[in-house]
Amino acid sequence: MAAAVVALSIASIVSVVSVVSVVSVAGPIWASAATRSSSAPLVRSAATRSSSAPLVRSGRAYCAVETRIGDLDLLASSRPSRVRADLTALLRLSRHAARVAPELIRADAEASADAQAHFNAIYARHAWRPEPTNLDPEFVALSDSPELTGVYLRLEQYQRTVCRRSERTGPPVA
Repeated sequence: MAAAVVALSIASIVSVVSVVSVVSVAGPIWASAATRSSSAPLVRSAATRSSSAPLVRSGRAYCAVETRIGDLDLLASSRPSRVRADLTALLRLSRHAARVAPELIRADAEASADAQAHFNAIYARHAWRPEPTNLDPEFVALSDSPELTGVYLRLEQYQRTVCRRSERTGPPVA
């Protein structure tokens, strides 16, 4: 039973990663559970984000980071130490992807990385153990957020049309 819950919890993250393959730089998108009102958004709108990072932003750089994220094996182990290492790597790469994302997807890449930071914070509160994390109401609410689903779907579309196309035709232009 425990292994099934662990697999379900990590599968939730993997499905997010496989849909997004990017999951920030603009700071937290949530208040603590104690201070967040029930109407507070789980994902900030593009209008509230800063995009002043001094890095060169391009489709090529973003797609390269997305490929590295896709190479992560988040189901390799459910041991808390391994979950922590894997999710820390995912967050580091997600933040990097958000910093180099082209203007077209920058707000969504930042929201995705912010969400990953939030997922990691929830895991940390449960000592990186998937079973209690998967049952945490905050984790469930974030996982089921329609706003976040929209973010992930837009990023997936970009990856399908730009990143995957570039694998067949050469590097993306934007």
